[in-house]
Amino acid sequence: NDTILYNSYGRHEENSCLAECRDNDLMEKCGCVLVPPPQPENNPDVKYKNCTLQQWATCGIKAWRNFYNRYVNSTRTDTICHCYPACQETFYKSSLSSSILSSFYAKSHVERLPSGYGTV
Repeated sequence: NDTILYNSYGRHEENSCLAECRDNDLMEKCGCVLVPPPQPENNPDVKYKNCTLQQWATCGIKAWRNFYNRYVNSTRTDTICHCYPACQETFYKSSLSSSILSSFYAKSHVERLPSGYGTV
C-alpha cells in the first residue's frame, strides 16, 4: 500500500502525530493551542485557535505539563496518542561552531560589498 498519511503537521511521522495529538488535547481542555499549525487539508473541520497570554497562563501551561507527564509516564496503561513510528524517517545530526573573526578579514570583505549594502 503506497498511501501516505497526512496530519495537521504534514506527512505522517511519529513526531508530527504527537504534536497534533498534543494540540487536540490542548484544544479540548483550553479551547486553544500555543501555536496553531497549518489548516489540515484532509480535515477542514479542524480549527485551531491561538491561546491568548491569559489562556496560556491559566490553562495552557498546566494542560501541556499534564499531557507531557502522561506521555512520558512509562507505567501508564492507557494510550494517549495512537502514533506509530513511520516506516521511514530521516534524521540529521547537527552541530554548531563559531570562532572569532579577525578585524583584518572583516575589513577586507566589507570593502568588497556593493555601495549602500546594509544601509537603511
